[in-house]
Formats: sequence, C-alpha cells, structure tokens
Amino acid sequence: MKQLSYIFLCLLFGSLNPIEADAQVQEEFIWTKIKPTEVNGRLADKDIDGFNRLPLALKSEVREPVWRLSQHSAGLYLLFTTDAEKIRVEYKVKGNKSMPHMPATGVSGVDLYALDGPSEWRWIRGDFRFQDTISYNYSGISKRSSERVYYLYLPLYTKVEWLKIGVPKNNNLEIKRENKTKQKPLVVYGTSIAQGACASRPGMAWTNILSRNLARPIVNLGFSGNGLLEEPILDYFTKYDAEAIILDCMPNFTRDDMGPEQARKRLREAITLIRSKHKKTPMLLVQHGGYSDGALQQDRNQLYTSLNKVVTDVYHEMIENGVQHIYMLTKEEIGLGVDAFVDGTHPNDHGMIQYARAYEKFLKEQQLIE
Repeated sequence: MKQLSYIFLCLLFGSLNPIEADAQVQEEFIWTKIKPTEVNGRLADKDIDGFNRLPLALKSEVREPVWRLSQHSAGLYLLFTTDAEKIRVEYKVKGNKSMPHMPATGVSGVDLYALDGPSEWRWIRGDFRFQDTISYNYSGISKRSSERVYYLYLPLYTKVEWLKIGVPKNNNLEIKRENKTKQKPLVVYGTSIAQGACASRPGMAWTNILSRNLARPIVNLGFSGNGLLEEPILDYFTKYDAEAIILDCMPNFTRDDMGPEQARKRLREAITLIRSKHKKTPMLLVQHGGYSDGALQQDRNQLYTSLNKVVTDVYHEMIENGVQHIYMLTKEEIGLGVDAFVDGTHPNDHGMIQYARAYEKFLKEQQLIE
C-alpha cells in the first residue's frame, strides 16, 4: 500500500514540471512582421523588393548571378528597442541553409547584438532551430531601467522571404530606422569575402564588425564570385553620397575569364566613373588579401601577386595623373596569417577580425572618416 501511495505521489508531483514547462512555451507573445521599409543597410529604400540589396530597376541591367546574389541579405540589419527579457525571431529563407565550408548560423542565421550606452556592444546567444521556418529564441536577458537598443543582423548567403520578431505581451517593441541624414555610409563593393564568407554568424562578417567599431553605417555590395567592377553597380552607388568608397574586388579577378589585364582596365574605368560624379569622396583601392597556401603553392601565389601589382600600378598612375583623395590598402596591411582562413581563400572569424582591424586602422590613420 505504501509503495502504491509513493508511486501516486511521484506521478502527481512529477507531472507539474511538464505542465509548468508547457505554460512557459505557451506564454503569449506579440509578433511584429517586418516591412521592407524597416530594413537598414541599403542605399535605396524605394523600389526594393523585400530584403534585397538592390532596387528592382537594376534587375534588367545586371547579370543574372549578380541579381540573384543581391537577394541575399548580407550587411542588412534591423534596429529595434525593447524592454523584454525574452525575444523571439522567426523567418523563412529561400535557398541553401548552409554550405560545406560555412555553417548554417552564418549562411542563413541571424545574429543579435545589444548596444549598451554609446559604444558598449553586447552579443546575445540564441537557441536556434533550422527547419522550414527558422527560429531563434533569446531568453534570460537582464533587466535595466530603460529599453535597450538591439541590432539584428540578417543572413549573409540566402534570401529572406519574411521575418517577424516577438516579445511577451506585457513588453514593448519598437522597430527603428537609422537616420540617413546623420551619417553618410561607407560603400563597400567586393566579392564573397565582403559578402561574408566564411563567417560563423552574420555579426562576424568584416563589414559588420567594422560598422560596429566605427559606429557608422556600411553598405555591403559584396557579390560572391561576381565582384567585377561592373558599370551598372558603379552607376548605382555613385548616385548617392558616401563617406568613402571601398573597391575590394581583386579576389574575383582570379577567374579564368578575367585576369590582370581585365583588372587593370576595369579598375581604371571604375576610378574614372567614380571621379566623374564624386570629385572629393575618398576612394580606397584594396589589394588581394592573399591565400594561406600561397607561400608553398606558387601557382596560387602568382594569382594574387600579379593582381596586386596591377592595383599598385593603377594607384601610382592615378596619383601621377593628378587624381586626388585616392588611397591603397595593401595585402601586408591586411595581414592575414595561415590561421585566418577556412579553405585557404575565405577568412574564418579570426580572419574577419583581422580584415576589420586593418580597415579601421587605415581609415583612422588616413583620416578618411570624420
């Protein structure tokens, strides 16, 4: 009899935990679906479809791979305030959720940072599930007297179809927009590395690291395998004022259909086009950052060595021709070591930090940012 009573009590009280857990799961959340006009990190707000980086008007002007890659939300982010201790994010993507050399958290994940005070960044860990609908649950966030400012970085290598943010019903959530009249952005035109390969999560892409370190907006126009200094892209971003323009496209001129002479031709043309519209905007030409296997594999070494000579030649040529406010960031200044790569070509998180630090150091030393 005592044994039966013991079993009964265990069943009774043991059943409370699942009920309590289920009550927590069923806690009512108020959801806000994000509108395209609430996305930050783009030059244009009009004529933009969803979470894309380029306006619809460019679809007929750029090559198909460029347009497809422009639908990836690299460099885009949401800005919001809330007093919630729990935040949920749910969204759906179109395309691959991961790649062999890049995890799902980087390819199709989101990344949440809080800004405490003017410059104290805090990263928040989320429990994630990569299913048909991807979800991130953030909990245990410490209270404070006022609402926090949050930055939610969007996926680097996939298209976001829709996204919503939820907080408990008794908390506030307000979606914000960056004040575009306050600061002009840095514009980065580049390759897969600028797009974010192979960061472990979106916040670790070097453009996003640099944006946090400099406390200023950066527009990411990195297109994997297709950063080729093409006129439609140049025409597009030169319609807008920028704090500085960064041309970091040399890694894609290792393509079989490109090479040093195409790099020379296109770099000259890009500089001429930019200067025809922006006489004084600082322009930074960036050398190829190199490969980790280049020291031993001479064919790989030759690929970036020949392209870096082109950048150096064109830079000096422009200086001699009287072009002003033009600068060059060298491979040595970027300073990637053998442990900075995932596959010998694309930086890991360590390499991304090195990239961001090199840019930050150069931009500050040359006083290219206010």
